[in-house]
Amino acid sequence: MSWPRGVFALWLVASAIWLIGWTLFIRQICTTMPNGDFWCRARENGLLLRLGEYSAWSPLHVYLLGFVLPFLVLIGGLLLGWILTWRRRSR
Repeated sequence: MSWPRGVFALWLVASAIWLIGWTLFIRQICTTMPNGDFWCRARENGLLLRLGEYSAWSPLHVYLLGFVLPFLVLIGGLLLGWILTWRRRSR
């Protein structure tokens, strides 16, 4: 197995763990309203406190927030791999 495949497999596992954790986090702090939106409460020093003590999110916002970090890590890894490959070729 080449190192890019190994890193990609590691990213898949880490992303799955992140999404499971994100789902548990949302289930813990949010309740579903009758219209399908999530009513989320903020913790004392958490990230959501900037939105107010309580905030309503659509399911799309919740899912996008959960998927942003894994995809940013993937894009960063692809850029890093491209830069390292480019540096190796230019020598």
